[in-house]
Amino acid sequence: MDNAVFLPGFALNKSMYTRLDVFKGSMGIDIIPNSSWNETLDDIARTIPAKSLVIGYSMGARLALGLALERPETTEALILISGHAGLADDKEREERIEADTKLSKKFKTDSEGTFKSFDTNPIFDDTEGPKNQISDRINDVDLISNQLDIMGLGKMPNYEERLIELRIPVLYLSGSRDLKYTQLNARYKKKTPFSHHRVLDSDHRLVQNNPMGIDLNIKWFAENFY
Repeated sequence: MDNAVFLPGFALNKSMYTRLDVFKGSMGIDIIPNSSWNETLDDIARTIPAKSLVIGYSMGARLALGLALERPETTEALILISGHAGLADDKEREERIEADTKLSKKFKTDSEGTFKSFDTNPIFDDTEGPKNQISDRINDVDLISNQLDIMGLGKMPNYEERLIELRIPVLYLSGSRDLKYTQLNARYKKKTPFSHHRVLDSDHRLVQNNPMGIDLNIKWFAENFY
């Protein structure tokens, strides 16, 4: 797909998108943190073409939203898969930073055990387990730790109240078994002027668990709004 840019999720390579037909001919970026959230956005903005259709999953969705708001010249349309717009409460933000710091240290000492614990998060409820995701994971534990330290949910700005600033088409995609993010995305849709929200049969891992549904929705959105 011309001028489409795909941003992967936490601890994942761009290879996570190879199961999608729409990824053929598109640009995928492996997320390498810079010294801060904003510096990382700058690096991505320098890499991708202007006026792209930017598609992101989870952490990649948060970065895609950041690009659209902070570096608007990069983004002409936006697809956010299992995305979060940020934390408004300072205490909640501090607690998340503390939790991510602990998780970062655990990955450096026992990455296999930490992934097993990570995969028990209630947003992941697929009975098959994470087998579809393992082959897409980053092997570099230092890179995984840096993603948590620099681009964790507590470190990103709270963009929710800025969603009204978006003047581009936006598609929110969430999983029917990921109640938390489906409720968040429904709320975001009400605050985003030119937006759609579709719920697919999946848990949080939509790209891995429902690639056909993701493919069809990206094609529909690109053909009608980009």
